[in-house]
Amino acid sequence: MRTSPTSLQYFFKGKPLQPVRNNNYSQVEKIEIINQLWSDYHAGMLKSDILVIIVLDKLFPAYTAQLILNDMMEKKILKKNPFTNTTNLIFKKKGIFEW
Repeated sequence: MRTSPTSLQYFFKGKPLQPVRNNNYSQVEKIEIINQLWSDYHAGMLKSDILVIIVLDKLFPAYTAQLILNDMMEKKILKKNPFTNTTNLIFKKKGIFEW
C-alpha cells in the first residue's frame, strides 16, 4: 500500500480509511462511509485525486469511489479516465439487451 500525503487522504471518524480486506468496520459503519462519500461528492467537497488514491490503495469503499469517478466522467466533470488516460468510462452502461 502506498502512503499518501495527509491532504489526499479521506478520513472517517478522524482516522484514515482501512483496506478493503481485513478492516474492522461494522456493517453500519460501512454504510456510513459510503453515504458520507456520496454526500461529500454531491456537495462538491470531494476531489477526484482522493477517489483515485482510494481505488489504487484498495481502501474500503474502492468500488464506490469507482462509481463516483464514473459519474464524474458521465457528467463531464472529468474529461479522461484517471486510470487509462482515455475517454472510456470505468463502467460501461448496459444496453437494453444486456440486462
